[in-house]
Amino acid sequence: MFAPAFAPLGNPEAIVNTNLALAFLAAGWDVEILTRDLSGMTDYMYAMEWENSWLPLKNRTHEIQYPGKKLTAIGDTLFQGMRGGYLIEGCRWAMRAYDAALVLHRKKPFDVVLSRAQPHVAHLGAMLFAGRVGIPWIANWNDPIVHPSLESNYPPLALGTIEKRFIARVARDANLHTFPAERLKNHAGHYFPVLAERARIIPHVAHAHTPSKPQLPRRIFTLCHVGNLGPGRDPEVLFRAVADLVRRENAADSVEMKFIGISSYDLAMLAKKYQLEHMLRFMGRLRHSEIQTHLDSADVLVVLEAPIQEGIYLPSKFVEYAETGTPVIAISPRTGTLPDLLDQYGGGIAVDARSVEDVAHGIETLFRLWKDDRLSASFNSASLCSYFSPERIIHEYEQMFSSVRIKA
Repeated sequence: MFAPAFAPLGNPEAIVNTNLALAFLAAGWDVEILTRDLSGMTDYMYAMEWENSWLPLKNRTHEIQYPGKKLTAIGDTLFQGMRGGYLIEGCRWAMRAYDAALVLHRKKPFDVVLSRAQPHVAHLGAMLFAGRVGIPWIANWNDPIVHPSLESNYPPLALGTIEKRFIARVARDANLHTFPAERLKNHAGHYFPVLAERARIIPHVAHAHTPSKPQLPRRIFTLCHVGNLGPGRDPEVLFRAVADLVRRENAADSVEMKFIGISSYDLAMLAKKYQLEHMLRFMGRLRHSEIQTHLDSADVLVVLEAPIQEGIYLPSKFVEYAETGTPVIAISPRTGTLPDLLDQYGGGIAVDARSVEDVAHGIETLFRLWKDDRLSASFNSASLCSYFSPERIIHEYEQMFSSVRIKA
């Protein structure tokens, strides 16, 4: 597995890849991971420590090292880019990961290669390695090649010539491609049609987890949001909706909002603006195991997506939310992946991110169910959790591996 983002990095992309590798191990498969040192990634990292549940992977994880001095790096980048045929960001790591994979393969031959993007350079080393040793290669795309904007879901393909050629070759050469959601696959196909033509939909895998729920009824209705709040994911719609709930239900002493992660918005200022200061708990970055404790103890788990025209993402936190059995409120585009999943499998409600009234109505509905002690009984998450279960995901990979072995 070529996975630039992997444990012990504690960001969503790394956790998704780590959970998948753990599922492979639990199924009795042998997996080796080639990753990189991302301890300096301060803008999108929660922690950089091996969690206990990740330790079975520690000796299988190979962190690729290379010189970092500026002058050395420039020359090395040019050299490695020429070696790999593509002078793209991250090619230094990709070529050394390719070399390391060859060494590992000589010791114990591999049957299949996976490359896990983001970033896209994950595919470079895997592409060259698969071509060199002649085994099947499956390329994964967890994020869009071009991110939608608030103005358009299909902005121009703002990639350089080399990167366009690289992605076109990845699309052509990989035996299969995987996407976590149908709408994300269709989005990629708009720019590179062959990606959609040769793709399988395999969602993020849940990590086996037994929720630890409070035994006694709670007196505080707790909303919990995990993840970064950056441009586009404006939390003001949530603050306005909660303020409306407090006014309508006279619930000033009955509501708590927890935010875990990184925010480019001033949450304290928003709380003051809507007179919710005493309800706000901004907890910053926490380790993955610490986050899980807060998810288990919340009454409602919040996903806040950007109000783009069509929701194409499957946020990794949505899968972790489903594991807890706690109702989810997805503040999302009216049309999108999360409304699709909640409508089909249950486990919560989706509300329109562009409508404060719709968000407020959703939160008020959940609050009244909580107040009547009917919240958990009203939202059965069993089907949603099953959709992300390791057993189901492993079955999907078994079928996919069988098909590419026949074709290879």
